[in-house]
Amino acid sequence: SYSLNKNIGKLNMVLPEWIFQKDSKGNLEIQVDTITLNLLRKNNIAVLPMLTNNYNNQWNGDTTFLLLKNSSVRKSLIDNLLNILDKYKFQGINIDLESLPADAYPYLITFSEELYAALHPAGYLTTVDVDPNDKNISFEKLAKFYDLIFLMTYDEHYPEGDPGSISSIGFIEKSLDYALKDIPSGKFVLCVAGYGYDWAEGKTGSDITYTDLVSL
Repeated sequence: SYSLNKNIGKLNMVLPEWIFQKDSKGNLEIQVDTITLNLLRKNNIAVLPMLTNNYNNQWNGDTTFLLLKNSSVRKSLIDNLLNILDKYKFQGINIDLESLPADAYPYLITFSEELYAALHPAGYLTTVDVDPNDKNISFEKLAKFYDLIFLMTYDEHYPEGDPGSISSIGFIEKSLDYALKDIPSGKFVLCVAGYGYDWAEGKTGSDITYTDLVSL
């Protein structure tokens, strides 16, 4: 894209949304953009594709829970991810599994440990995206199995709620204070929103792009 080409000299790592969890059996849909991948390789940028459970335009936390509970399915998924990283010569993986029920979190830690054990000896980085205000998360446990933890400090206000800032300074500071209690700051990457919401009176919010936002 124009933006990527224009700013590629400022990047050292990209997490493209290319791997989608389809169901509770760990089946994946791969959507690698080879033109973008070749551009990133040409510029020596680390590529860590995102494994997401946002499939068919919805977060599928319940099916992810079933996947994480099943040890054989976890192993199959991790083996599949390792094969993908080998095939495309990626530098690692980014895990973005959201909207999980509370009971899923112990299994997420188990999955993370198994993922790290499989990928790190092969030289791959492991990274994960985390809502810093999710009280079910143990940063201390996650930090053992991930090279980087991406803090999603946004959606302070969201489409179905009241209008307001997506990422106020106070919200970000509170999020950081909570996340950094036990873990060194070098483990974290602060994520900011590149989008906005527009709340028409009496309606839920609708997504708007950054370009739309600055033109309001």
